[in-house]
Amino acid sequence: MKFLKYKDNESDFSPLFNRTAFPEDIERSVAEILADIRKNSDDAIIRYAKKFDNLNLTPETIKVTQAEIDNAENLIGDDIKDAIKLAHANISDFSKQNLPEDWSCNPRPGVRLGEKFTPLQRIACYIPGGTAPLVSTVLHTATMAQAAGVEEIVITTKGAEDGSVNPA
Repeated sequence: MKFLKYKDNESDFSPLFNRTAFPEDIERSVAEILADIRKNSDDAIIRYAKKFDNLNLTPETIKVTQAEIDNAENLIGDDIKDAIKLAHANISDFSKQNLPEDWSCNPRPGVRLGEKFTPLQRIACYIPGGTAPLVSTVLHTATMAQAAGVEEIVITTKGAEDGSVNPA
């Protein structure tokens, strides 16, 4: 293990400070995909689902329907439902206890300092699906957003080859 002290070895840190988050070719590919999705919306998403995940989606099957949501409740046992409800309640309680609060002060005439916290209006949560669906990721991301007051929460996940989503 090599120990570095910034003041003694500033040049040793240069590779760390000047690196990109992703290789340029990956960043370029992702930018092209996002531009395509912005321009072509669901049609582009359907194409990429086929290309990357071998999913045969249509405009009608790209979104989980209310009937599928209602049916999912019948596909999981009461023990799983109870565990999900308990986890949701615990995460919600914990999240509400940790919400930041607005504050302000006037240290001298004409000066006001403080912070104001406003929840995002809308968020999207990606939930790993397929062979390793993570219900815990839904619970943590969506429940925390709910507790914060986010108005619109969209959840995305990789479906099975038939387009179905894990019922839990």
